[in-house]
Amino acid sequence: MKKALLRSVLVVLIVSLLMPLEITASAEAQMMRLSEEARAVSYSDVSAELKTVVNAANERITKLYDLDKALIQSYIRDAEAKLAKLKTLQPNQAEYSKLQAQISELCNKILVASAESKVVSARSTWHRPCESTYAGIEENVKMFRDIGINLVFVETFYHGCSAFKSDEPNIPYHPSLADTYTDTKKGIVYNDYLSAFVACCKEYSIEVHAWVENFYVGINANTDIVKNNPNWRVYNDDGTFTQRKEGGAYIFIDPASREVQDLLIDYYNEIFEKHPDVKGLNLDYIRYPVSNRSMDTGYTIAAMKGFFDLLDLDFTDAQLASRSKMANRFKQLFDKNYLYGGQAEADSNYNLWVEYRTDIITNFVRRIQDEVRKPNDIILSTAVFAPLSDSISQKKADWQKWYANGWIDIATPMAYYTASSTVETRVKEMISIGGSNCLYYTGIASSYSGLPAWQNKEFIEASNRAGANGYVIFSSAQIVGHEAVQLALSSGVNSKWAVLPHADVDKLLSASFADILYKIDRLYIPAGGMDAQGREAVNAVFDSIMANLDTTPAGIYRVYNRINALATTETRYYATGYARERLTEQLDELLAILNAKISITLVRNGLWDPETGASRPTLEELALPVTPENPENPENPEEPNDPTLPEAPDADEDAPVEELSFFQRIWKAILDFFKALFGLKD
Repeated sequence: MKKALLRSVLVVLIVSLLMPLEITASAEAQMMRLSEEARAVSYSDVSAELKTVVNAANERITKLYDLDKALIQSYIRDAEAKLAKLKTLQPNQAEYSKLQAQISELCNKILVASAESKVVSARSTWHRPCESTYAGIEENVKMFRDIGINLVFVETFYHGCSAFKSDEPNIPYHPSLADTYTDTKKGIVYNDYLSAFVACCKEYSIEVHAWVENFYVGINANTDIVKNNPNWRVYNDDGTFTQRKEGGAYIFIDPASREVQDLLIDYYNEIFEKHPDVKGLNLDYIRYPVSNRSMDTGYTIAAMKGFFDLLDLDFTDAQLASRSKMANRFKQLFDKNYLYGGQAEADSNYNLWVEYRTDIITNFVRRIQDEVRKPNDIILSTAVFAPLSDSISQKKADWQKWYANGWIDIATPMAYYTASSTVETRVKEMISIGGSNCLYYTGIASSYSGLPAWQNKEFIEASNRAGANGYVIFSSAQIVGHEAVQLALSSGVNSKWAVLPHADVDKLLSASFADILYKIDRLYIPAGGMDAQGREAVNAVFDSIMANLDTTPAGIYRVYNRINALATTETRYYATGYARERLTEQLDELLAILNAKISITLVRNGLWDPETGASRPTLEELALPVTPENPENPENPEEPNDPTLPEAPDADEDAPVEELSFFQRIWKAILDFFKALFGLKD
């Protein structure tokens, strides 16, 4: 058997040696066939990618979105020409991969250019000071302006330091910043970074808000605020103070300490006293460090004493003399072995401990809105994560309460996800939970997450679909020096300059109305979706609103009602098809902003306190009694005069008012009845 097997092997070997040329020729043919298939698949993929983006862009053009049609068509022509050349090349040729990359880049350009630009929208970024000269600041600010950024949240309190020279000894000027910044063109010397940055942004019409990190003070235990106040450090249940669930050795200062809260509030007021052109305060790290029951935190002297007081318990003198001894006693509250009620009591105590820390953060937000927002008349915003349940259980931040109570003007939800669909879902959930008493500017981080530049457009559009009023990019480091990201913004979503949604109502309306009329003239009428008569009817409504504009809460209510009537009913008489869809869509976005404006204005004017549980006052409930100072009777408020409706005859103001007797009124009613019945006139 072994001899037979050996003979078979020898036969195979001999045959193989005798036919080398035939096998080689067959292998070469196979390789050529596979190469041809690879070329065909590769070309097919490129062609399919181009076809997809071209179809999507053309569909938006057909649906009358306001796009730069000439720019898109130039990209398409260029891409199609390159695709035709690609078809003639072999995959192994040097030019093949180069052309393939160029076509892919053009596809991305078509994609970002097919995004409509909104004229009322926040286009913002979180910016960490990185410039050592005024010229460096101006270079970045000019770039922001050129790509459509209209708001910058500049990092002002970070890592326990300040971007301006504060009078607070515990918060030094950040050591990485230049001592002064000189505008050599104007010969102006600015005393610190914030002064220079704000002045430059003002020159380029960009609004600045101070981004502050509240209780997070960095990773350096030698920072003045930590070194000078060791009892302010937030300790964990194991006695350490560098946090274990933050992604790094983060250090927090104590939210439960009144001294800490007072320090921060004094510092925030100082920002606006020294830099009145800073228009807002953006609260970041407005929370406890991330923790759970197995890895807990917040074991400071102030917090433990406060919680014991809440439970009507006392520490011994020996325990009060040592934070660690206090902590050992404190942890017994959550250990069934030390409690008469066992596990049930331990669970109840821990739930109360979560609630206690959550209330600390909530009360501090209340203090900021009372002691900083109101006296300085600034815009207050906050950066938070969803979902709400995790925010409360892990970070002790009940942002729903802050938004519902009207303490926050703008929510900046940190939707740092890697899929645009998740951004849309999470932001929609937050708006649903947070309510309509504030505006929403979605925090996105697609470039920070390593995604391609064009994904910024996808994430911004997802934010828009979710109902947000703008976006904030985390962070400017993903914009500065990144031309692809700059192009992704400037050629699509930011191609028009926009008014901020929190701006004055007259600016919102002027921008929106002008943009709508521009689209009617440029798109809707040429496409047959509107005619000149419909345009004049819409324009008459806009003129009427602007001529009678009143920016009190009641006045904004009336504007809302008038635009709502136009959006829900009247557009069917003035527009059809896609023109009506686009017009209604833009009016609905404006209505959402106005609705939030009504709530914000009511709270700011002291006409509504949502914290009491009362519902928002209606227009009728805002009406004042008739007095000599208020001769107009707002119990039945009239809408602004609408030129599209028949005008009522002018009343003779000098005619005497005739008082009718009871029988005269009855006789008049009978006469009026028969006049109406037989169509008689006076």
